[in-house]
Amino acid sequence: MSSYKRERRSSQSSVRSLDSTASALGTKSSAESAFYEECRTTYMSMFKSTNERINSKQQLYTLLNRSGRCPSKRSMSKYWPSDTEYLIYTHFCKIMREEARQDYRNTLISLFHSFDPNNSGSLSRETLESILTSTGEPFSPAELDELFRLFQHTRRPDDSYDYTKISSKINETCSETARAHNIVQPSISNRPNSARKRVNEKIVEKMRAKNEPKDLAVWDQIPQFGFLRYEEKELVSTSFTLSLSSSSAVYLSAEPRNVIHVPKKDLDILLVCIKLDSSGNFTQSAYISDLYDGQTFSLKVDLPPGSYSVIPFTMGSRFLRRKTQPKTCNFIQKDDDSSPGELSEECKEAIETLFELVDVDGDGAISRSELDMFQMCCTGEKFSSEDWQVVSEMWETVDDCITQSGFKDMNKMEAKEDEEGLWNSFTKMGFNHALQLDHCCPIKLNLHAEKGDVMTVKVQAKNISFKQIESLLFDLTQKSSDKAAKGVIRTKTIEDVHVTTFKQGQMGFISVQNSGKSSRQVRLDLSKSSNVNLGSEFKDIVIGAQSKKVVQLLVPPDPSKEIVVKMAAEIRS
Repeated sequence: MSSYKRERRSSQSSVRSLDSTASALGTKSSAESAFYEECRTTYMSMFKSTNERINSKQQLYTLLNRSGRCPSKRSMSKYWPSDTEYLIYTHFCKIMREEARQDYRNTLISLFHSFDPNNSGSLSRETLESILTSTGEPFSPAELDELFRLFQHTRRPDDSYDYTKISSKINETCSETARAHNIVQPSISNRPNSARKRVNEKIVEKMRAKNEPKDLAVWDQIPQFGFLRYEEKELVSTSFTLSLSSSSAVYLSAEPRNVIHVPKKDLDILLVCIKLDSSGNFTQSAYISDLYDGQTFSLKVDLPPGSYSVIPFTMGSRFLRRKTQPKTCNFIQKDDDSSPGELSEECKEAIETLFELVDVDGDGAISRSELDMFQMCCTGEKFSSEDWQVVSEMWETVDDCITQSGFKDMNKMEAKEDEEGLWNSFTKMGFNHALQLDHCCPIKLNLHAEKGDVMTVKVQAKNISFKQIESLLFDLTQKSSDKAAKGVIRTKTIEDVHVTTFKQGQMGFISVQNSGKSSRQVRLDLSKSSNVNLGSEFKDIVIGAQSKKVVQLLVPPDPSKEIVVKMAAEIRS
């Protein structure tokens, strides 16, 4: 048995042991169950699986910070001795138990009190500014002004500030955030780069609390990972089949995500849920995301039993296409002409990124359905049973799934024996010639069902193009009582061109229809609009005869305020 398999099974056994121990304690140890749930949720905020390792002291410190703990340097040296190579999930749980959750209120009060010799309970703005510009990373003057506006309610008649109230407010914010998402805003000694970031996070939390069902934590949840990518000059998306065995309320959400070696992209997403017929084809019942909290795009809807296609999309206005290709890098790095050579660092990193893209359920291995999806992206064909048999015999598998090690070995062989085939795979998945992922945006989806044991989710082998669902979105703009989604609809007609603004909840889109017999060029002027993300204030659109298209998503930069669309349309030819 390989070391990978031994480590994986040992880790899985340890995790099951922890979970079964907590379960066996029953109702008498609800606190114990809550503790292990906190450990798991915190760990999964950084990793896709509890089988993954913590590979650095910084990763461990970040995880502990996210759980509301703030270990000292001495504690970190104890948790991560100089000879430590890595920690696993069981180690992390032991450290979480040993390290007490930080009480920011008392810590901050003690800090502020040391600057208050008269025990007045307040400090002048000048003194507070001195503390904030000398402790940790200094605040800029603009950040200080914004911070003091946040704590205006703590100001006393003599223009001093009640530091007990300030400390309580910071601690309250940290506790609320930790309970909701296991992410705590750092203390003054480890603060964000700007006060504005704190304001934005506060808005996100407020809008998230408003949008999410209050009891969402007890709903069934299935996380999935997909991606948007360019293919043959158009955007396509991973799609998932959501099946419900009985009627249930569902809450679907999507947001851009980080993958290894690739930072998260800032992208507007339209999440579409389409009812499927008995043959798996689209029906006219479509639902779109209408909620946005500043980070996550979501949809709440009551669905009858049946199958649905869930697809995240973007219009591409903030997902720019490359203008030129960078210099091509090599797959194999050779010391001399006689050596077989090893994979270049760029190729190693690209394969690691590729693995995370293909592993859409995030379980650390690639299943037959995930490999079929990957093959459909690259070649347009699924794996045959014979091909799958060859793959499973040649490369390392666990439970009929290809391990990360097996996937790397498979692509390493292809780099040496079929360079053209590997280039095709990278190119189709959105990598450029320098093996940078610039034409693909990884997406995280969370699918929740209020009823338990009624929902299953499976990735679809074939990606869906925007053109395939564009007509369904266009149908939403038609004033018909039998449409699944309702919204505010406004249409401007110029000759035979109809420009429609559709707004529903916090989101919407703009569509254009040409009912004439020749193609038209239309310019949309959106320069007077406010609180809406626009790639450009002016949109030049060429639309063919007797055709229609959706041309712009409407997403508010500030989700607490309404989108205002003021549009002028002009036919240019």
